[in-house]
Amino acid sequence: MRAKVISPETREVAVEFDYGDPRKGTCKCWAKLLKGVDRSKANGYAFQGDWIRPGAVVKAPCAIVRTAANGSWKHHSSVLVLNLITVAPNGEVKVEKAVSLPYNTPAERREAVLAVAEKFEQFAREHLNTESAPNPLAAFRDEDLIAELERRGYTIQ
Repeated sequence: MRAKVISPETREVAVEFDYGDPRKGTCKCWAKLLKGVDRSKANGYAFQGDWIRPGAVVKAPCAIVRTAANGSWKHHSSVLVLNLITVAPNGEVKVEKAVSLPYNTPAERREAVLAVAEKFEQFAREHLNTESAPNPLAAFRDEDLIAELERRGYTIQ
């Protein structure tokens, strides 16, 4: 995977990658901008995020999970790849291949999903803003909130 900075101010990056020869894969080739991983699923449906194509413009830091086909005509296989993209303060883009595992059998798919989940959660803690939005009611005093609820007909015990 290659990446080129489009705008250093907004950290927009154009990503280029290939799927290999899709005819040699054991599954359909795809790529997603990863937002989360559902560990209860053991296949590609575990990956939450938007579908992307080669040449897509994404905002760094980000994680991209994709499948790629490789092997020969006789011994074909698919590989699950997790790429982590960050942009340094000087504008240099860094693409790290965090996971590259076989994705052919149900057991291999489950192992690959768990490996991607582990790496992505670590990356999200370090680079992505995973904190929830601040509570807008936190600025009000408890007495004011209780008075408003009582005015609307709610009983507070």
